[in-house]
Amino acid sequence: MIDLNIKALVHLTHTLAKEMVKKKQGYILNVASVASFMPGPFMSVYYASKSFVLSFSLALQKELQGSGVFVTTLCPGPTKTSFATNANIHNHFLASKFQDDGYKVASYGFLAMLKRKKVCTYGWKNKIYVALGRILPIRFVTNMVYYLQKYR
Repeated sequence: MIDLNIKALVHLTHTLAKEMVKKKQGYILNVASVASFMPGPFMSVYYASKSFVLSFSLALQKELQGSGVFVTTLCPGPTKTSFATNANIHNHFLASKFQDDGYKVASYGFLAMLKRKKVCTYGWKNKIYVALGRILPIRFVTNMVYYLQKYR
C-alpha cells in the first residue's frame, strides 16, 4: 500500500510535473480520501498514506505556484470500486450503503481540477465527515473511527 499510495504517486507526479513545468502548463489530479483528514485504527496504513497524498499534493501545489502547473487533490468517501472487496470491507455498512458512483466522483474531481480547486470532496455527507474530522478533538475522532472500523 505504501508503494502504491506513496512511492508510485510521488515518482509519477514528479516525473510528469517536471515535463509540465518545462511546457509551463499542466494539471495534476491526485486522489486522497476523506480518510486523509483523520487517524484510522484498523486501517492505519491506508489512512496515513492518504494523509500523505493530501499533504504532499498541497505542498506541491504551493511549490508549483506560478509555473503554469496546478495540483488538485480529490478526497472522495466510499466509492463504488473494487476497493471495498480488496480491503475486505465490502460488508461494512459504510462500504455497502453509502458508496458514491465512481463515474460521478471522477467527473467531479476532473471538473474541480479544471476550476483549479486545491482540494475537493464529493458529496455533502463526505464534506460533513471532513468538517467533523477537522473541528472535533482528535481523541474523539480517533475513537469514532476505531468503533466504525472495529465493527465492520
